[in-house]
Amino acid sequence: MRRIFKIGAFCLCSLCIASCNYLDVEPNEFVTDEDVWSDVRQAEKLVNRVYSLIDNGGGNGINVAGEITAATDESKHHWENPWIWKIAQGGWNPSDNNLDFWRSRYEDIRIANQFLTNVDNIKFPENEESYWAIKIAQYVGEVRVLRAWFYYQLLERYGALPIMTEILGSEDISRLKIPRNSVDEVVNFLVTELQEAADALPKVRDNSEKGRMTMGAALALKAKVLLLNASPLFNGNTMYADVKNYDGKQLFNQVYDKKKWLLAANAAKAVLDLEEGGMPVYTLADKYHDNPVKNYAYQFYTRDYDESILFKIRGNETAVDQALIPNGTTFNGNGKYSVTQEMVDSYEMVNGYPIKEPGSGYQTEGTQAMTTLFDGISTFRVRNVSKRFIDRDPRFYATIFFQGTVWRYEATGRQMHYSYWDNGYNDKEGWPKKGTNCESGYNIRKWCNPEMNIKPSNSVTTGRIQCFIRLSEVYLMYAEAMNEYQAKPDKEVFDAINKVRDRVSMPGLPILETDKTQKGMRARIQNEYKVEFAFENKRFFDVRRWMIAKDVLGK
Repeated sequence: MRRIFKIGAFCLCSLCIASCNYLDVEPNEFVTDEDVWSDVRQAEKLVNRVYSLIDNGGGNGINVAGEITAATDESKHHWENPWIWKIAQGGWNPSDNNLDFWRSRYEDIRIANQFLTNVDNIKFPENEESYWAIKIAQYVGEVRVLRAWFYYQLLERYGALPIMTEILGSEDISRLKIPRNSVDEVVNFLVTELQEAADALPKVRDNSEKGRMTMGAALALKAKVLLLNASPLFNGNTMYADVKNYDGKQLFNQVYDKKKWLLAANAAKAVLDLEEGGMPVYTLADKYHDNPVKNYAYQFYTRDYDESILFKIRGNETAVDQALIPNGTTFNGNGKYSVTQEMVDSYEMVNGYPIKEPGSGYQTEGTQAMTTLFDGISTFRVRNVSKRFIDRDPRFYATIFFQGTVWRYEATGRQMHYSYWDNGYNDKEGWPKKGTNCESGYNIRKWCNPEMNIKPSNSVTTGRIQCFIRLSEVYLMYAEAMNEYQAKPDKEVFDAINKVRDRVSMPGLPILETDKTQKGMRARIQNEYKVEFAFENKRFFDVRRWMIAKDVLGK
Protein backbone atom coordinates (compact mmCIF):
# COMPACT_ATOMS: atom_id res chain seq x y z
CA MET A 1 0.00 0.00 0.00
CA ARG A 2 1.66 3.26 -1.12
CA ARG A 3 1.58 6.20 1.28
CA ILE A 4 1.24 9.51 -0.50
CA PHE A 5 1.94 12.06 2.17
CA LYS A 6 2.54 12.23 5.89
CA ILE A 7 0.32 14.39 8.08
CA GLY A 8 1.81 13.57 11.46
CA ALA A 9 5.03 12.28 13.00
CA PHE A 10 6.06 9.48 15.32
CA CYS A 11 7.81 10.35 18.52
CA LEU A 12 11.11 8.53 18.23
CA CYS A 13 11.23 7.61 21.89
CA SER A 14 7.88 5.80 21.64
CA LEU A 15 9.51 3.18 19.44
CA CYS A 16 11.87 2.38 22.29
CA ILE A 17 9.10 1.52 24.75
CA ALA A 18 6.43 0.07 22.46
CA SER A 19 5.88 -3.66 22.20
CA CYS A 20 6.90 -5.51 19.08
CA ASN A 21 3.24 -5.84 18.12
CA TYR A 22 3.01 -2.05 17.85
CA LEU A 23 5.14 -2.13 14.70
CA ASP A 24 2.63 -4.42 13.04
CA VAL A 25 -0.12 -1.80 13.27
CA GLU A 26 -0.76 0.50 10.28
CA PRO A 27 -0.11 4.05 11.62
CA ASN A 28 -3.17 6.28 11.30
CA GLU A 29 -1.18 9.42 10.60
CA PHE A 30 -0.53 8.30 7.00
CA VAL A 31 -2.96 8.92 4.16
CA THR A 32 -2.91 6.15 1.60
CA ASP A 33 -3.63 6.08 -2.12
CA GLU A 34 -7.05 4.64 -1.42
CA ASP A 35 -7.84 7.39 1.09
CA VAL A 36 -7.05 10.10 -1.42
CA TRP A 37 -8.70 8.80 -4.56
CA SER A 38 -11.82 7.56 -2.80
CA ASP A 39 -12.56 11.07 -1.55
CA VAL A 40 -12.55 13.92 -4.05
CA ARG A 41 -11.93 16.45 -1.29
CA GLN A 42 -8.73 14.66 -0.33
CA ALA A 43 -7.67 14.73 -3.98
CA GLU A 44 -8.45 18.45 -4.01
CA LYS A 45 -5.93 18.89 -1.18
CA LEU A 46 -3.28 17.35 -3.39
CA VAL A 47 -3.98 20.03 -6.03
CA ASN A 48 -3.52 22.69 -3.36
CA ARG A 49 -0.27 21.01 -2.37
CA VAL A 50 1.01 21.45 -5.94
CA TYR A 51 0.05 25.13 -5.80
CA SER A 52 2.06 25.55 -2.60
CA LEU A 53 5.20 24.45 -4.47
CA ILE A 54 5.07 27.21 -7.08
CA ASP A 55 8.01 29.12 -5.57
CA ASN A 56 9.70 26.07 -4.10
CA GLY A 57 13.39 25.34 -4.53
CA GLY A 58 15.09 25.88 -1.19
CA GLY A 59 17.42 28.88 -1.10
CA ASN A 60 17.20 29.49 -4.83
CA GLY A 61 16.35 33.16 -4.48
CA ILE A 62 13.16 33.21 -6.52
CA ASN A 63 11.06 34.91 -3.88
CA VAL A 64 10.18 38.61 -3.87
CA ALA A 65 13.40 40.60 -4.23
CA GLY A 66 15.25 37.33 -3.82
CA GLU A 67 18.98 37.05 -3.28
CA ILE A 68 19.50 36.01 -6.89
CA THR A 69 19.47 39.71 -7.76
CA ALA A 70 22.87 39.94 -6.03
CA ALA A 71 24.30 37.48 -8.56
CA THR A 72 23.74 40.03 -11.33
CA ASP A 73 24.84 43.58 -12.07
CA GLU A 74 21.76 44.86 -10.21
CA SER A 75 23.08 44.71 -6.65
CA LYS A 76 25.46 43.27 -4.09
CA HIS A 77 24.25 41.47 -0.97
CA HIS A 78 26.32 43.18 1.72
CA TRP A 79 24.82 41.54 4.79
CA GLU A 80 27.62 39.60 6.48
CA ASN A 81 28.38 36.38 4.54
CA PRO A 82 25.47 35.40 2.26
CA TRP A 83 25.54 32.25 0.11
CA ILE A 84 24.92 34.30 -3.03
CA TRP A 85 28.51 35.56 -2.92
CA LYS A 86 29.59 32.16 -4.21
CA ILE A 87 27.42 32.60 -7.28
CA ALA A 88 28.38 36.24 -7.84
CA GLN A 89 32.10 35.52 -7.49
CA GLY A 90 32.19 32.19 -9.32
CA GLY A 91 32.94 30.19 -6.17
CA TRP A 92 30.27 27.55 -6.65
CA ASN A 93 30.56 24.04 -8.03
CA PRO A 94 28.21 21.12 -8.87
CA SER A 95 28.12 19.95 -5.25
CA ASP A 96 27.84 23.45 -3.73
CA ASN A 97 25.24 25.39 -5.68
CA ASN A 98 22.24 26.95 -3.94
CA LEU A 99 20.57 27.62 -7.29
CA ASP A 100 20.55 23.92 -8.11
CA PHE A 101 17.13 22.43 -7.55
CA TRP A 102 17.13 19.51 -9.96
CA ARG A 103 16.11 17.07 -7.23
CA SER A 104 13.55 19.28 -5.50
CA ARG A 105 11.81 20.26 -8.73
CA TYR A 106 11.56 16.65 -9.88
CA GLU A 107 10.06 15.85 -6.47
CA ASP A 108 7.48 18.57 -7.15
CA ILE A 109 6.85 17.19 -10.64
CA ARG A 110 6.28 13.78 -9.10
CA ILE A 111 3.56 15.20 -6.83
CA ALA A 112 1.87 16.76 -9.86
CA ASN A 113 2.19 13.44 -11.70
CA GLN A 114 0.49 11.65 -8.80
CA PHE A 115 -2.64 13.70 -9.35
CA LEU A 116 -2.58 13.53 -13.15
CA THR A 117 -1.94 9.78 -13.16
CA ASN A 118 -4.74 8.95 -10.75
CA VAL A 119 -7.33 11.54 -11.69
CA ASP A 120 -9.58 8.90 -13.30
CA ASN A 121 -9.66 6.96 -10.02
CA ILE A 122 -11.20 9.81 -8.03
CA LYS A 123 -14.60 8.96 -6.53
CA PHE A 124 -17.34 11.61 -6.45
CA PRO A 125 -20.19 11.84 -3.91
CA GLU A 126 -23.55 10.72 -5.22
CA ASN A 127 -25.60 13.41 -6.98
CA GLU A 128 -22.49 15.62 -7.33
CA GLU A 129 -20.92 13.94 -10.33
CA SER A 130 -21.64 16.73 -12.84
CA TYR A 131 -20.27 19.42 -10.51
CA TRP A 132 -17.07 17.56 -9.75
CA ALA A 133 -16.53 16.45 -13.35
CA ILE A 134 -16.24 20.11 -14.38
CA LYS A 135 -14.14 20.97 -11.35
CA ILE A 136 -11.70 18.10 -11.81
CA ALA A 137 -11.28 18.90 -15.51
CA GLN A 138 -10.16 22.39 -14.48
CA TYR A 139 -7.87 20.97 -11.81
CA VAL A 140 -6.19 18.84 -14.47
CA GLY A 141 -5.51 21.97 -16.51
CA GLU A 142 -4.21 23.83 -13.46
CA VAL A 143 -1.84 21.05 -12.43
CA ARG A 144 -0.54 20.74 -15.99
CA VAL A 145 0.32 24.45 -16.00
CA LEU A 146 2.00 24.19 -12.61
CA ARG A 147 3.99 21.16 -13.73
CA ALA A 148 5.00 23.05 -16.87
CA TRP A 149 6.20 25.92 -14.66
CA PHE A 150 8.38 23.49 -12.72
CA TYR A 151 9.77 22.17 -16.00
CA TYR A 152 10.38 25.68 -17.33
CA GLN A 153 12.52 26.53 -14.31
CA LEU A 154 14.55 23.39 -14.93
CA LEU A 155 14.78 24.18 -18.64
CA GLU A 156 16.26 27.65 -18.14
CA ARG A 157 18.86 26.21 -15.76
CA TYR A 158 19.83 22.95 -17.44
CA GLY A 159 18.47 22.85 -21.01
CA ALA A 160 18.01 19.19 -21.92
CA LEU A 161 15.92 17.27 -19.38
CA PRO A 162 14.24 13.89 -18.85
CA ILE A 163 10.50 14.30 -19.40
CA MET A 164 8.73 12.47 -16.57
CA THR A 165 4.95 12.02 -16.73
CA GLU A 166 4.55 8.74 -14.86
CA ILE A 167 5.18 7.56 -11.31
CA LEU A 168 8.12 5.21 -10.85
CA GLY A 169 8.47 3.22 -7.63
CA SER A 170 11.11 0.98 -6.12
CA GLU A 171 9.85 -1.88 -8.27
CA ASP A 172 10.90 0.13 -11.34
CA ILE A 173 14.56 0.37 -10.35
CA SER A 174 15.72 -0.95 -13.72
CA ARG A 175 14.02 2.02 -15.44
CA LEU A 176 15.36 4.79 -13.25
CA LYS A 177 18.34 5.60 -15.46
CA ILE A 178 16.39 7.80 -17.85
CA PRO A 179 18.13 9.61 -20.73
CA ARG A 180 17.57 13.30 -21.24
CA ASN A 181 15.26 14.63 -23.91
CA SER A 182 16.63 17.29 -26.23
CA VAL A 183 15.79 20.95 -25.65
CA ASP A 184 13.47 20.97 -28.67
CA GLU A 185 11.67 17.88 -27.34
CA VAL A 186 11.19 19.47 -23.93
CA VAL A 187 9.90 22.66 -25.55
CA ASN A 188 7.48 20.76 -27.79
CA PHE A 189 6.20 18.81 -24.79
CA LEU A 190 5.61 21.98 -22.79
CA VAL A 191 3.96 23.82 -25.68
CA THR A 192 1.51 20.95 -26.18
CA GLU A 193 0.84 20.67 -22.46
CA LEU A 194 0.20 24.38 -22.07
CA GLN A 195 -2.02 24.73 -25.12
CA GLU A 196 -4.19 21.81 -24.02
CA ALA A 197 -4.33 23.18 -20.49
CA ALA A 198 -5.30 26.62 -21.78
CA ASP A 199 -8.26 25.12 -23.62
CA ALA A 200 -9.54 23.64 -20.34
CA LEU A 201 -9.15 26.77 -18.19
CA PRO A 202 -11.26 29.91 -17.76
CA LYS A 203 -9.99 33.28 -18.94
CA VAL A 204 -10.85 35.04 -15.69
CA ARG A 205 -11.34 34.06 -12.06
CA ASP A 206 -13.65 35.63 -9.52
CA ASN A 207 -12.17 37.12 -6.37
CA SER A 208 -12.44 33.89 -4.40
CA GLU A 209 -10.25 32.10 -6.95
CA LYS A 210 -7.61 34.73 -7.66
CA GLY A 211 -4.21 33.12 -8.01
CA ARG A 212 -5.48 29.92 -9.63
CA MET A 213 -4.26 29.10 -13.12
CA THR A 214 -6.10 30.60 -16.10
CA MET A 215 -6.02 30.38 -19.86
CA GLY A 216 -3.81 33.47 -19.87
CA ALA A 217 -1.33 31.93 -17.44
CA ALA A 218 -0.99 28.85 -19.64
CA LEU A 219 -0.57 30.89 -22.83
CA ALA A 220 1.88 33.36 -21.25
CA LEU A 221 4.05 30.53 -19.99
CA LYS A 222 3.87 28.97 -23.45
CA ALA A 223 5.18 32.25 -24.91
CA LYS A 224 7.97 32.33 -22.32
CA VAL A 225 9.01 28.77 -23.20
CA LEU A 226 9.10 29.58 -26.91
CA LEU A 227 11.05 32.80 -26.33
CA LEU A 228 13.68 30.92 -24.34
CA ASN A 229 13.95 28.36 -27.14
CA ALA A 230 14.38 31.12 -29.73
CA SER A 231 17.07 32.93 -27.72
CA PRO A 232 20.80 32.59 -28.49
CA LEU A 233 21.37 30.28 -25.51
CA PHE A 234 19.42 27.43 -27.14
CA ASN A 235 18.99 28.49 -30.77
CA GLY A 236 22.03 27.18 -32.64
CA ASN A 237 24.49 27.58 -29.75
CA THR A 238 27.60 25.68 -30.88
CA MET A 239 29.04 25.78 -27.35
CA TYR A 240 26.79 22.78 -26.70
CA ALA A 241 27.85 20.80 -29.76
CA ASP A 242 29.47 18.05 -27.69
CA VAL A 243 26.65 17.71 -25.18
CA LYS A 244 25.02 14.44 -26.17
CA ASN A 245 23.38 11.41 -24.64
CA TYR A 246 25.33 8.17 -24.34
CA ASP A 247 23.80 6.99 -27.60
CA GLY A 248 25.14 10.08 -29.39
CA LYS A 249 21.82 11.93 -29.49
CA GLN A 250 22.31 15.68 -29.95
CA LEU A 251 20.62 17.48 -27.04
CA PHE A 252 21.02 21.11 -28.13
CA ASN A 253 19.97 22.24 -31.59
CA GLN A 254 23.04 23.33 -33.56
CA VAL A 255 21.28 25.13 -36.42
CA TYR A 256 19.90 28.64 -35.89
CA ASP A 257 16.22 28.83 -36.80
CA LYS A 258 14.80 32.35 -37.20
CA LYS A 259 11.24 30.99 -37.30
CA LYS A 260 11.46 30.21 -33.59
CA TRP A 261 11.22 33.95 -32.95
CA LEU A 262 7.98 34.11 -34.93
CA LEU A 263 6.52 31.25 -32.90
CA ALA A 264 7.35 33.16 -29.72
CA ALA A 265 5.89 36.39 -31.09
CA ASN A 266 2.65 34.69 -32.11
CA ALA A 267 2.35 33.08 -28.68
CA ALA A 268 2.83 36.43 -26.92
CA LYS A 269 0.33 38.09 -29.25
CA ALA A 270 -2.27 35.47 -28.31
CA VAL A 271 -2.02 36.65 -24.70
CA LEU A 272 -2.18 40.33 -25.64
CA ASP A 273 -5.32 39.66 -27.70
CA LEU A 274 -7.22 37.78 -24.96
CA GLU A 275 -10.64 39.28 -24.37
CA GLU A 276 -13.62 38.49 -22.19
CA GLY A 277 -16.95 40.18 -22.89
CA GLY A 278 -15.33 42.44 -25.46
CA MET A 279 -12.77 43.76 -22.97
CA PRO A 280 -9.07 42.87 -22.62
CA VAL A 281 -8.46 40.26 -19.96
CA TYR A 282 -5.24 42.01 -18.86
CA THR A 283 -4.34 45.69 -18.68
CA LEU A 284 -1.22 47.38 -17.38
CA ALA A 285 -1.46 48.61 -13.79
CA ASP A 286 -2.45 52.22 -14.43
CA LYS A 287 -4.46 53.65 -11.53
CA TYR A 288 -2.29 56.73 -11.05
CA HIS A 289 -1.34 57.78 -14.57
CA ASP A 290 -0.92 61.43 -13.54
CA ASN A 291 1.76 60.29 -11.07
CA PRO A 292 4.07 58.02 -13.09
CA VAL A 293 6.23 57.12 -10.07
CA LYS A 294 3.30 55.81 -8.04
CA ASN A 295 1.72 54.35 -11.19
CA TYR A 296 4.61 51.93 -11.37
CA ALA A 297 5.37 51.53 -7.65
CA TYR A 298 1.99 50.62 -6.22
CA GLN A 299 1.69 47.25 -7.93
CA PHE A 300 4.65 45.93 -5.89
CA TYR A 301 3.23 46.62 -2.43
CA THR A 302 -0.47 45.96 -3.05
CA ARG A 303 -2.58 43.13 -4.41
CA ASP A 304 -3.42 44.57 -7.79
CA TYR A 305 -4.50 41.99 -10.36
CA ASP A 306 -4.81 44.10 -13.51
CA GLU A 307 -1.57 42.96 -15.16
CA SER A 308 -0.76 39.90 -13.06
CA ILE A 309 -0.95 36.74 -15.17
CA LEU A 310 0.94 33.93 -13.46
CA PHE A 311 1.35 34.77 -9.80
CA LYS A 312 1.08 33.75 -6.17
CA ILE A 313 -0.79 35.73 -3.54
CA ARG A 314 1.51 36.23 -0.58
CA GLY A 315 0.21 36.40 2.96
CA ASN A 316 0.44 39.57 5.00
CA GLU A 317 4.06 40.10 5.98
CA THR A 318 6.73 42.50 7.15
CA ALA A 319 9.79 40.50 6.09
CA VAL A 320 10.12 41.97 2.59
CA ASP A 321 10.04 45.58 3.79
CA GLN A 322 12.41 44.81 6.63
CA ALA A 323 14.95 43.22 4.29
CA LEU A 324 14.93 46.22 1.93
CA ILE A 325 14.18 49.40 3.86
CA PRO A 326 17.45 51.19 4.75
CA ASN A 327 18.98 50.06 8.02
CA GLY A 328 19.19 52.12 11.14
CA THR A 329 17.24 52.92 14.28
CA THR A 330 14.81 55.27 12.51
CA PHE A 331 13.82 53.00 9.65
CA ASN A 332 14.33 49.73 11.53
CA GLY A 333 15.14 47.94 8.29
CA ASN A 334 18.10 45.84 7.26
CA GLY A 335 18.72 47.25 3.79
CA LYS A 336 20.58 44.11 2.77
CA TYR A 337 21.26 45.03 -0.85
CA SER A 338 23.65 47.65 -2.19
CA VAL A 339 22.36 48.67 -5.61
CA THR A 340 25.14 49.03 -8.16
CA GLN A 341 26.04 52.16 -10.07
CA GLU A 342 25.61 50.09 -13.25
CA MET A 343 21.95 49.56 -12.33
CA VAL A 344 21.44 53.24 -11.55
CA ASP A 345 23.05 54.23 -14.86
CA SER A 346 20.61 52.01 -16.77
CA TYR A 347 17.74 54.42 -16.16
CA GLU A 348 17.30 56.83 -19.05
CA MET A 349 16.65 60.53 -18.78
CA VAL A 350 13.04 61.61 -18.83
CA ASN A 351 13.52 62.68 -22.47
CA GLY A 352 14.19 59.03 -23.38
CA TYR A 353 17.94 59.41 -23.96
CA PRO A 354 20.40 57.04 -22.26
CA ILE A 355 22.56 59.07 -19.88
CA LYS A 356 25.73 58.67 -21.97
CA GLU A 357 24.00 59.72 -25.19
CA PRO A 358 24.80 63.24 -26.47
CA GLY A 359 21.80 65.44 -25.86
CA SER A 360 20.58 63.52 -22.82
CA GLY A 361 21.11 66.46 -20.46
CA TYR A 362 22.66 64.20 -17.83
CA GLN A 363 24.96 66.04 -15.39
CA THR A 364 27.43 64.51 -12.98
CA GLU A 365 28.53 67.61 -11.07
CA GLY A 366 26.71 69.88 -8.67
CA THR A 367 23.36 69.83 -6.90
CA GLN A 368 19.90 71.08 -7.79
CA ALA A 369 18.94 74.00 -5.54
CA MET A 370 15.28 72.96 -5.60
CA THR A 371 13.40 70.03 -7.14
CA THR A 372 10.32 67.91 -6.48
CA LEU A 373 10.39 64.24 -5.43
CA PHE A 374 7.66 61.73 -4.60
CA ASP A 375 7.85 60.31 -1.08
CA GLY A 376 5.49 57.39 -1.73
CA ILE A 377 2.36 59.29 -0.79
CA SER A 378 2.80 62.91 -1.84
CA THR A 379 5.15 65.07 -3.91
CA PHE A 380 7.48 67.42 -2.03
CA ARG A 381 9.91 70.15 -2.89
CA VAL A 382 13.43 69.28 -1.73
CA ARG A 383 16.81 71.00 -1.84
CA ASN A 384 20.36 70.09 -2.87
CA VAL A 385 19.81 66.78 -4.61
CA SER A 386 22.67 65.71 -6.87
CA LYS A 387 22.08 66.58 -10.50
CA ARG A 388 22.82 62.93 -11.31
CA PHE A 389 19.35 62.13 -10.03
CA ILE A 390 17.38 64.89 -11.73
CA ASP A 391 14.94 64.20 -14.59
CA ARG A 392 15.36 60.43 -14.74
CA ASP A 393 12.93 57.69 -15.82
CA PRO A 394 10.11 57.68 -13.19
CA ARG A 395 10.85 54.00 -12.50
CA PHE A 396 14.17 55.10 -11.02
CA TYR A 397 12.41 57.06 -8.27
CA ALA A 398 10.02 54.16 -7.59
CA THR A 399 12.78 51.56 -7.44
CA ILE A 400 15.86 52.99 -5.70
CA PHE A 401 16.65 54.86 -2.49
CA PHE A 402 19.39 57.37 -3.34
CA GLN A 403 21.12 60.21 -1.51
CA GLY A 404 18.55 62.92 -0.86
CA THR A 405 15.45 60.95 -1.84
CA VAL A 406 12.39 61.33 0.36
CA TRP A 407 10.29 58.62 2.01
CA ARG A 408 7.05 59.08 3.93
CA TYR A 409 7.69 56.42 6.52
CA GLU A 410 4.78 55.39 8.73
CA ALA A 411 7.10 54.66 11.66
CA THR A 412 7.79 58.38 12.06
CA GLY A 413 4.63 59.83 10.55
CA ARG A 414 6.69 62.33 8.59
CA GLN A 415 8.87 62.65 5.56
CA MET A 416 12.38 61.21 5.79
CA HIS A 417 15.44 62.04 3.71
CA TYR A 418 17.72 59.17 2.75
CA SER A 419 21.37 59.87 3.64
CA TYR A 420 24.33 57.57 3.17
CA TRP A 421 26.83 57.36 6.03
CA ASP A 422 29.35 54.95 4.47
CA ASN A 423 29.97 51.36 5.57
CA GLY A 424 31.43 52.37 8.89
CA TYR A 425 30.66 51.74 12.53
CA ASN A 426 27.78 54.01 13.44
CA ASP A 427 25.76 53.19 16.56
CA LYS A 428 22.96 55.68 15.87
CA GLU A 429 21.72 55.42 12.28
CA GLY A 430 23.71 52.41 11.12
CA TRP A 431 23.85 48.94 12.54
CA PRO A 432 26.61 48.82 15.16
CA LYS A 433 28.41 46.10 13.28
CA LYS A 434 30.74 46.30 10.33
CA GLY A 435 29.76 44.49 7.18
CA THR A 436 26.04 45.17 7.43
CA ASN A 437 25.71 48.70 6.02
CA CYS A 438 25.10 49.75 2.43
CA GLU A 439 28.30 49.97 0.41
CA SER A 440 27.15 51.89 -2.66
CA GLY A 441 24.85 54.58 -1.28
CA TYR A 442 21.81 53.03 -3.00
CA ASN A 443 19.17 50.70 -1.53
CA ILE A 444 16.20 48.93 -3.11
CA ARG A 445 12.96 50.92 -2.75
CA LYS A 446 10.82 48.73 -5.02
CA TRP A 447 8.48 46.42 -3.03
CA CYS A 448 8.52 48.74 0.01
CA ASN A 449 5.20 50.02 1.30
CA PRO A 450 5.33 53.70 2.34
CA GLU A 451 2.31 53.23 4.61
CA MET A 452 3.83 50.37 6.57
CA ASN A 453 5.56 50.45 9.94
CA ILE A 454 7.87 47.50 10.52
CA LYS A 455 8.67 48.41 14.11
CA PRO A 456 7.28 45.68 16.40
CA SER A 457 5.47 48.19 18.59
CA ASN A 458 3.17 49.22 15.74
CA SER A 459 3.29 46.51 13.09
CA VAL A 460 1.12 46.93 9.99
CA THR A 461 1.46 44.09 7.54
CA THR A 462 1.49 44.25 3.76
CA GLY A 463 -0.20 41.88 1.32
CA ARG A 464 1.50 41.48 -2.05
CA ILE A 465 1.42 39.49 -5.23
CA GLN A 466 4.51 37.51 -6.14
CA CYS A 467 4.23 37.81 -9.89
CA PHE A 468 6.11 35.40 -12.16
CA ILE A 469 4.67 36.72 -15.43
CA ARG A 470 2.93 40.06 -15.80
CA LEU A 471 1.54 41.84 -18.84
CA SER A 472 4.47 44.21 -19.32
CA GLU A 473 6.73 41.19 -19.81
CA VAL A 474 4.43 39.83 -22.52
CA TYR A 475 4.64 43.17 -24.36
CA LEU A 476 8.42 43.07 -24.19
CA MET A 477 8.51 39.41 -25.24
CA TYR A 478 6.48 40.32 -28.30
CA ALA A 479 8.70 43.32 -29.10
CA GLU A 480 11.87 41.25 -28.67
CA ALA A 481 10.66 38.33 -30.78
CA MET A 482 9.40 40.51 -33.63
CA ASN A 483 12.59 42.58 -33.62
CA GLU A 484 14.71 39.44 -33.93
CA TYR A 485 12.49 37.89 -36.60
CA GLN A 486 12.51 40.94 -38.87
CA ALA A 487 15.42 42.70 -40.51
CA LYS A 488 14.60 45.88 -38.59
CA PRO A 489 11.93 46.99 -36.12
CA ASP A 490 8.56 48.12 -37.41
CA LYS A 491 5.54 49.85 -35.90
CA GLU A 492 4.42 46.69 -34.09
CA VAL A 493 7.75 46.48 -32.26
CA PHE A 494 7.66 50.15 -31.31
CA ASP A 495 4.00 49.99 -30.23
CA ALA A 496 4.62 47.01 -27.93
CA ILE A 497 7.58 48.53 -26.11
CA ASN A 498 5.89 51.94 -25.98
CA LYS A 499 2.92 50.46 -24.14
CA VAL A 500 5.28 49.69 -21.28
CA ARG A 501 7.02 53.06 -21.47
CA ASP A 502 3.78 55.02 -21.64
CA ARG A 503 2.63 53.61 -18.30
CA VAL A 504 5.39 55.69 -16.67
CA SER A 505 5.08 58.61 -19.11
CA MET A 506 8.36 57.88 -20.87
CA PRO A 507 8.55 59.09 -24.50
CA GLY A 508 7.87 56.58 -27.22
CA LEU A 509 10.51 55.01 -29.43
CA PRO A 510 12.19 55.51 -31.81
CA ILE A 511 14.12 58.47 -30.48
CA LEU A 512 17.65 57.80 -31.76
CA GLU A 513 18.60 56.74 -35.26
CA THR A 514 20.02 53.52 -33.82
CA ASP A 515 16.55 52.66 -32.51
CA LYS A 516 15.55 52.03 -36.12
CA THR A 517 18.02 49.17 -36.50
CA GLN A 518 17.66 45.61 -35.21
CA LYS A 519 20.86 45.87 -33.15
CA GLY A 520 19.95 49.25 -31.68
CA MET A 521 16.44 48.16 -30.80
CA ARG A 522 17.82 44.96 -29.28
CA ALA A 523 19.87 47.09 -26.86
CA ARG A 524 16.82 49.22 -26.08
CA ILE A 525 14.63 46.17 -25.39
CA GLN A 526 17.24 44.52 -23.20
CA ASN A 527 17.60 47.72 -21.18
CA GLU A 528 13.82 48.00 -20.92
CA TYR A 529 13.74 44.50 -19.42
CA LYS A 530 16.44 45.57 -16.97
CA VAL A 531 14.67 48.65 -15.59
CA GLU A 532 11.08 47.38 -15.84
CA PHE A 533 11.89 44.14 -13.98
CA ALA A 534 14.63 45.41 -11.68
CA PHE A 535 14.96 43.18 -8.60
CA GLU A 536 12.26 40.80 -9.83
CA ASN A 537 14.72 37.90 -10.19
CA LYS A 538 14.65 37.85 -14.00
CA ARG A 539 17.96 39.37 -15.05
CA PHE A 540 20.05 36.42 -13.87
CA PHE A 541 18.40 34.26 -16.53
CA ASP A 542 17.85 36.99 -19.15
CA VAL A 543 21.55 37.78 -19.54
CA ARG A 544 22.23 34.07 -19.98
CA ARG A 545 19.61 33.46 -22.64
CA TRP A 546 20.89 36.56 -24.47
CA MET A 547 24.49 35.25 -24.11
CA ILE A 548 25.71 38.58 -22.70
CA ALA A 549 26.41 37.44 -19.13
CA LYS A 550 30.17 37.47 -19.62
CA ASP A 551 29.97 41.09 -20.78
CA VAL A 552 27.76 42.53 -18.04
CA LEU A 553 28.51 40.46 -14.94
CA GLY A 554 31.56 40.07 -12.76
CA LYS A 555 32.72 43.68 -13.01
